[in-house]
Amino acid sequence: MLRTILAENLIRPNDLIISAYDVASVPKEAKANGIEIRNGDLAKPESLVEAYAGGDVLFLVSFPSIGEERYYLHRNAIDAAKKVGIKHVIYTSLTWGGPLGDEPSVAGVLQAHLKTVKYLKQSGLQYTIIREATYWHLWNNMAGFLNPGSKDDVQEVVIPCDGPNHWANREDLGEATGKIVGNYVN
Repeated sequence: MLRTILAENLIRPNDLIISAYDVASVPKEAKANGIEIRNGDLAKPESLVEAYAGGDVLFLVSFPSIGEERYYLHRNAIDAAKKVGIKHVIYTSLTWGGPLGDEPSVAGVLQAHLKTVKYLKQSGLQYTIIREATYWHLWNNMAGFLNPGSKDDVQEVVIPCDGPNHWANREDLGEATGKIVGNYVN
């Protein structure tokens, strides 16, 4: 996503702020282009208030877990955004959950997304929910970590059937997401 934003000049680097709990993990290209890097930890809401201060649009990448903490961390980000006057939140969700992404799902990975979408819609903030396809390299996550040929020899694999799912390359999704974010910021 960041590569696309920078390569296509979708957002001027001095108009970007990156918030990360580990600022050392931020891509070198961000620092090299003069993007401001701030420390913001989703588990420490007070750090998010400082990290988001002065921003207009928050791009909230879903936390990489499927547990209940994912929703609470997303909620912290949305609350901090409201507190500092963010006008618009762009949130990455998933394709399941019906046409609007708010219908019940049996997919464990979608539960925190469903709660986050509901919370975001009730927040009073403007929002865009990007319902990204599932990363194709994670297909076995959706199949209960299926390991063909294992000693367990799974006979049946149940994939959630509560709506269509799409599979895509992570880099392609990053490029598309960069263009969406660039459209909202400019």
